[in-house]
Amino acid sequence: MALESSLLSHHASSLDISMIRRRFLATALAGLPVATGLTLPGPARAAPLPMTLPKPPRDARTPILVVNGAAQHTAIPNFRSFEDIAAAAKTRGIDDSGLQYLAVSGSAQFTASAWRRMRNESRLTGTFTVVDLRQESHGFLDSHAVTWLATDNWANVGMTREQAMSAEVRRLHDLSRLHQVTPPTIEDYRHRGIRKGPELPVHHVAGEAALVSQSDARYVRLTVTDHLRPTDADVDRVVLMAMNRLSHQMLHFHCLDGTGRTTTFMAMMDMLANAHQVSFDAILARQAAVPPYTDLTDLRLKDGKDGPYTPYYRERLAFLRSFHAFATARRHGERRRWTKWAADGGA
Repeated sequence: MALESSLLSHHASSLDISMIRRRFLATALAGLPVATGLTLPGPARAAPLPMTLPKPPRDARTPILVVNGAAQHTAIPNFRSFEDIAAAAKTRGIDDSGLQYLAVSGSAQFTASAWRRMRNESRLTGTFTVVDLRQESHGFLDSHAVTWLATDNWANVGMTREQAMSAEVRRLHDLSRLHQVTPPTIEDYRHRGIRKGPELPVHHVAGEAALVSQSDARYVRLTVTDHLRPTDADVDRVVLMAMNRLSHQMLHFHCLDGTGRTTTFMAMMDMLANAHQVSFDAILARQAAVPPYTDLTDLRLKDGKDGPYTPYYRERLAFLRSFHAFATARRHGERRRWTKWAADGGA
């Protein structure tokens, strides 16, 4: 039950944190009854849970460099905290139990200037950890956020964590040796097929870890394939991180757009803290109650048939159902890792 103390908001200066912790943990230890009418998940599925890896697209070997955040952008797209989610859930009549105690936020990729602004906001000062969920290679060209993009954002699909990070280091190094580049914006490339933008001089190139560490914050990297459920190894990593390593730290999750992967991991954090008292359906509903309104139950069917991402979304949803059961078991004393618990069939 260490998650409850590790994710308590450190910035609630007007509140007695010790009192909040005692009250919250006492409630958790008492085992809150499940509210009437909540939909409980079915039995956990035996491992291995399905995880289909897509084939690398044709352009995976030659992804195009795009600007996914211009230097002048100081706002972070799709930023939301659990305070925002709690307010939206209450407005919509969705169970908001436990949300006020979670010091967790999520967003799309930030620019260097947006990161500095976020760190300077009073509610985000103090010990802070960024959890970068992106498998695709990315970094910063001066203050611009840049990404090497392939079809479906799958330039590094099939790579191990080490391989993906090595590919990113290599690409950033190659970029740093150039004098100028002409990357299009991600919108121009995605929606208009434009492959060339204005000339940008290359002065300083950095990875996200370097930027974050300059602001006295911690950086954790997971390499989650876009549109897919996280690997079992990444699930083990994030559970261990949340339970044991980040006492009294603000956690900020982000991916490229701040939608699927970010919402998945924010839902997982919610489940680790609240699955024992909040249904699976309610947790996903309250995640969908704030921009970008990502509904993880939406399988993107087209005319009743599977769309291109439907098989991956179906597997992600099945994983989340099992993770809700796992998180509930942890609140009742379960101490096996996710991988072991799933391998034992959740028994």
